[in-house]
Amino acid sequence: MIWKLIALLAVWILFTSKVSLTSVLLGTAISTFILLLMRQGKGPEHSLNFSILGLLGFIPWYSWQLLKSGIKLAVTVCLPWLEVEERFIQAPAAFSTLTQITLFANLITLTPGTISVNFDVKFRLLTVHCLIYTWLSRGNDPENEVRQLEQRLKKVFAQ
Repeated sequence: MIWKLIALLAVWILFTSKVSLTSVLLGTAISTFILLLMRQGKGPEHSLNFSILGLLGFIPWYSWQLLKSGIKLAVTVCLPWLEVEERFIQAPAAFSTLTQITLFANLITLTPGTISVNFDVKFRLLTVHCLIYTWLSRGNDPENEVRQLEQRLKKVFAQ
């Protein structure tokens, strides 16, 4: 548990860019609270165990994905003559807990140009609304991007 606390505190410091006593104490309190919530889950369906190495590999990759998506969306908004299509895709959520599925859906929604709109519990399918940037010749496959996110997140959860 101490390694997870240190990893969460490192993420806190990375995102706040502050190494003051107040910031470290607040980060430690928040990290401890997160770890306690993860341990107090309402059964195995709500637990959230993760790999520190997986998390440390995921954060830079996801940050890069956010930056790329933000740039594509900003270019599309600033240049209105560029064509964009909308599409709903079905993404199978092959995670073992509802908490992991919720995190997966939230990470999709945080990415510019996508939003999770529904989750079918019976079939474990996540419906995602996404923008298709038709002005891009490559790198424009939302199904593949969602699959990549799922594979990276599985490494975080050591699945």
